[in-house]
Amino acid sequence: MCPGSEDSLKTKSYSNGSLEKASYKQFSFRKSYCFVNKLTVTVYSLLFLTCLLDGECHARKCFYATLVSVVFGLQLLSAFYTVIEEHLLLVVPLRIQMTSIYYYGQQSTVSIPWYKIADLMIIDEITCQQVLPFLAVQFKEGVTIDGQSHIILFPNMRPRLAHLERIYRDLQQIIDANR
Repeated sequence: MCPGSEDSLKTKSYSNGSLEKASYKQFSFRKSYCFVNKLTVTVYSLLFLTCLLDGECHARKCFYATLVSVVFGLQLLSAFYTVIEEHLLLVVPLRIQMTSIYYYGQQSTVSIPWYKIADLMIIDEITCQQVLPFLAVQFKEGVTIDGQSHIILFPNMRPRLAHLERIYRDLQQIIDANR
């Protein structure tokens, strides 16, 4: 990560005071990414390639040109699929909507109807030597989306536990008030 880069959580809410009318709460989670390290690797590989191209061996030139092209292509591909921002929009009587925004501007949206939501939970996943917390929406009995009984919120950002607990408290209050 770059020096000085950090993740941030922003919330917005609107309500006209009546539970019969629509109200919304939006959680936005954004991470700052820098691709300085990837750019540095690319520049060094290009410098390495130019040093090697001064030699006489044609097969060696082709090999290193292919190697540099593959490294550069993989770096470009990983930047293309990097999620930089995720939004969670809670429209109380209607739905929960999750939006992921990618580095180059693409968006993907998942919407969960309000009547399918049963509860919220914080799930801990153990991978290698880390414990990663996730916030998930559990569906009602017998309801599945894509064969799953729950869906993870902010799956790409992996926010810190303090952020997840804050979001959990706010969402749980809203869900309990509108059951």
